[in-house]
Amino acid sequence: MKRLLLLMVSVFVISGLPAFAIDFSMGVKGGINFAHFGGDDANSKGNFDSDSKFGFTGGVFGIIPVKDIISIQPAVLFTLKGQKLEHTGNTGFEYDSLYYIEVPVLVKFYPHIKLPGDDKYSANVFVGPYIGIDLFNRYKRTGEVRDVVNYPPAADAKGTYDDLYGDVSILDFGLVLGLGVDIKKIIIEVSYSFGFLSIDSSAAAKDLKNRAATLMVGFMFDKDTFSSLGKKKK
Repeated sequence: MKRLLLLMVSVFVISGLPAFAIDFSMGVKGGINFAHFGGDDANSKGNFDSDSKFGFTGGVFGIIPVKDIISIQPAVLFTLKGQKLEHTGNTGFEYDSLYYIEVPVLVKFYPHIKLPGDDKYSANVFVGPYIGIDLFNRYKRTGEVRDVVNYPPAADAKGTYDDLYGDVSILDFGLVLGLGVDIKKIIIEVSYSFGFLSIDSSAAAKDLKNRAATLMVGFMFDKDTFSSLGKKKK
């Protein structure tokens, strides 16, 4: 119920922004990420080597110009995070997958950097907070992994387990830093996100925080597409 309420609030916020912005554009974007866990307990699972997990992200975003060189970019994204663990003694892997609805609010700065075709390209740097809502989780084990600690399945069980983590925090909160290039209506972004909150809400209270490097490509719609919505054609 809490997840559904938070999701509804997030969608309401992003969908209501055009009503408050004089000059507002919207678009869609998507891409890939390489996620892992940070924190003091990130590499404390015995005979396992932690590695980045391939994931995806995508959703809708808005652009609100503030000044000539500054704009605000809120978004609502569906994002897969987690980590990959490789057993150092056996031929086995573990994949921890956490699925989020994330709402980043980025401040984008457009410094006067000369690029080839300056009338078509504009470089930018951006920073801003994000809040994540954990929807569900999945744990997958492959190969001969036999000394797993603190997981409900039997020590030698292989397979995929949905909603395994009863002790994953519903909320995640962190910071996004990145670089981007706008090519007319196309945007390209490279970013890194740092989670500030531990994802472990169990009694053990392990220090595990989301980290992710992300590459995204987006497309901005014409402003007239939204300014004409709800208006009768003459």
